[in-house]
Amino acid sequence: MNKIIVIFLLFFTESCFANMASPVREGSLISSAFSSSDIDIIKEKLTVNVSKDFTTADYIAEYFINTEIDGMQIPLLFHAADYKGDFRVFVDNKEVKILDVPEEFVYSSDSSFNKFSQSFIQDSLNNNGKRVTVKWNEKTERDFRLSELKYFQADLSKGKHTIRAEYTANVWIDRSDWVKEYSFHYSLSPAKYWKSFGSLEININSEDKSKFISTNLGEPTEGKSNSSAKWIFKTIPEDDFIITYTPEISKVAKFFINYTPFGLSVAIFLVLMVIHIILIKIFRYKKPAARFSLTVFTGSVIIPLIVLLFYIFSYGITDSIIGQEASAYHGYTFLVLIFYPVFFVIYFLISLFADRIFKRKIRSQLKT
Repeated sequence: MNKIIVIFLLFFTESCFANMASPVREGSLISSAFSSSDIDIIKEKLTVNVSKDFTTADYIAEYFINTEIDGMQIPLLFHAADYKGDFRVFVDNKEVKILDVPEEFVYSSDSSFNKFSQSFIQDSLNNNGKRVTVKWNEKTERDFRLSELKYFQADLSKGKHTIRAEYTANVWIDRSDWVKEYSFHYSLSPAKYWKSFGSLEININSEDKSKFISTNLGEPTEGKSNSSAKWIFKTIPEDDFIITYTPEISKVAKFFINYTPFGLSVAIFLVLMVIHIILIKIFRYKKPAARFSLTVFTGSVIIPLIVLLFYIFSYGITDSIIGQEASAYHGYTFLVLIFYPVFFVIYFLISLFADRIFKRKIRSQLKT
């Protein structure tokens, strides 16, 4: 018996930890490049090709730059985490080798990375030099692993050049609502620290035209966001550029979402209560002199339990109707059972009151 109790407690503990998890499954976190103080970025052109199943998106970020110096230099620094496959960079259409930022990023006073100091908190290396604090925007600072920062060195002549970064981003999944919400995130905030900002062009191409894709950029300059669309900006429109997709669900699923669990639980309670009161009345007509009604007690025990159990299981029922796009993230629904004693007492008193009314009415009818 003790072994059974231990196994149950272990299973219960695992369930608790599962429900404590974040509803958001993070995907790739990518941003506009951090710029060296030696260059001007004339234009950033971002092209996003979203896959048909909306699980990945191919990003192509092109930077049209003008450098004021000749020679070997680090013109751009990239933040890229949790991307799929390779992160590739091309300078004037020639691929260059990508490297992780070394610990000397802050420690060395003559480091080439000092030209990016406007975007980073100096002397912020922590965890044995493995993390650094980044100014994500004016109000937000975040710690990142140095391994998430990518750089390259290139021998550039003074003047104009084109730098292109290519990678595949993984989707973010938000399960905080009934239906999963899929999204891709790209931070535009680093552009606020560029020496100059010319223009920004964003293009979205979707393989599945039937999916309704939305963004936080407003109406596109050309096209439609669920197929091919283009935006052109002279200023940074948002700190983050987000592409979002929420799957369509059936009308039945929408009905259950709108009325379950609370609404349908109340409806079932009212139906059961009406049936119970009718049974109480029938009992009283059969046994008007009985001091105690077993119908009252039995219904008062069973009905609150049925309603609370329906409330709990209705989450699973609704998820089943929604299908594979259901978030299935509802927390500790079973805790509603702690209200059973209160529910039982209140409903028992209501049933008892109804029984007393029927008893008096039947007695008065018998006297006449």
